[in-house]
Amino acid sequence: MTRRFALTLLPLFLGCGWSAADGPWNERPPTDEPAVASTEGVVCAPDGVRGAPGLVVSWRDALEEEVIREITDPWGVYQALDLGPGRYTVQVGEGVFTALGIAILAPDQPAPSPLCLDRSRPQALVLRTELASATDLIADRLDGLGLEHVHDGPTDASDAGQLLGSPAGLVDYGVLAIAGELDFQALAAEPGALDGLLEFLGRGGGLYLSGEAWPVLELLAPGRVAPAESSATGYVQADVVNAVLADELQWDRVGVRLHSGSVLFEQPGPDVDVLLRGLVTTAAGEQYDAPLLLRTEVNGGAVVLSTFLAPGPRSGDWWIGDPAEHMLPDGSWDGRGAVLDRLILQL
Repeated sequence: MTRRFALTLLPLFLGCGWSAADGPWNERPPTDEPAVASTEGVVCAPDGVRGAPGLVVSWRDALEEEVIREITDPWGVYQALDLGPGRYTVQVGEGVFTALGIAILAPDQPAPSPLCLDRSRPQALVLRTELASATDLIADRLDGLGLEHVHDGPTDASDAGQLLGSPAGLVDYGVLAIAGELDFQALAAEPGALDGLLEFLGRGGGLYLSGEAWPVLELLAPGRVAPAESSATGYVQADVVNAVLADELQWDRVGVRLHSGSVLFEQPGPDVDVLLRGLVTTAAGEQYDAPLLLRTEVNGGAVVLSTFLAPGPRSGDWWIGDPAEHMLPDGSWDGRGAVLDRLILQL
């Protein structure tokens, strides 16, 4: 017979209170049975409120041997099954967003507490044009996740290039977002700017690019993507073609809003993962199945490229929202925020 023990999770960074009624999981096992513990753990976003999906959770015992390796589900929950009582080190995340805690499995311990991603790390830097500051609200989304440090950097490409090329340029940052159509040739001409970006990605940094900022990816990894001629505007019904993302959203079709002048792309090569795609109209009046959200790896770091502007967070349930409340005429729902939040947390 397997007895279920309670879990005490002591976060080293941040934690969220959680309580539960007494039950059989608080019973002391008979002394003639081997003690085996099973419980659930929860990982929450830096804001301390919403579950964080799609993150790797690793438990290590007193000998530093990994005994559990799980992925959080759409609600940030994972299983910790068939463990002996004891003290475990819990590591969440393998990229930019992480958390570290101690789990104690023993009889008569309090109910489990979620372990929240660290708010103070990563720091986020946003480089965007003045127009993008008003239209692409990626900084607001980063702030809405609960990060303590979201900084607006220079809007001029030359100044941005000097920052990227300086020895201390991106050392403090884990997330870099570039939005709007900067003078990318001027940025690339700044000594050390591209090397600074590659070094940032080599440290495991996460890079978010709006569609207009796609030349940054071309500078870093030539040939990964190519722009396509299109006159698409308004809402597009987008299929969630990444199975993991579809599971996290609990929805396989969302709506995304393309603004006038949106940069769309041709079908990318095998090194690029297409997450969303939908039918759009080309400048010649033809329809094609366009990739709308892409993810790739450069120098060990993750790069996300979005054809649509990042919307600002909504109050209340902006994390995912009820699709029925935001349904579009074509039967899809505006999932831009829910999609981007997950990709950002998984950088």
